[in-house]
Amino acid sequence: MAKVKRILPMVGSYEGDEPYVYASYSRKDAEIVANILAIVKDSKARISFNPSFLPGATVAIFFLSKHTTFDTRVHKDIEIAKSLFIDSTCFYIDETYWGKEKEASYPFFKFIRLDQVSLLQIGGMLTSNFPSEVFPGPPKSVKSDN
Repeated sequence: MAKVKRILPMVGSYEGDEPYVYASYSRKDAEIVANILAIVKDSKARISFNPSFLPGATVAIFFLSKHTTFDTRVHKDIEIAKSLFIDSTCFYIDETYWGKEKEASYPFFKFIRLDQVSLLQIGGMLTSNFPSEVFPGPPKSVKSDN
């Protein structure tokens, strides 16, 4: 029996109470999404892949491809994010393109073509779409011994 290769668990799925980003993608794109998210893994951004966490997300990101055209789960996630007015960014990871008219029907969404940028630019493009509160950092106030 063949073993199932688990790609995204290496990136980790955040499921705590702090602000986080929700990410949605087609399972057929798991390897490319894992490679893209590995670029920002060092940023320590909190990213959840659990659909039940979508309503509480600070922001959502969607990885769009030819596979998401037929992926009802991704489409459902997109509609939920739209109905909840969650600021969202859709990253096209292949030649897929919805067109300006369809994109305009999602007013709280940004659309970015990752297939037209270099690998070095991807990390910056992803993290610049994450609000600062989804990055863990030092405590907000540190008591001084003065």
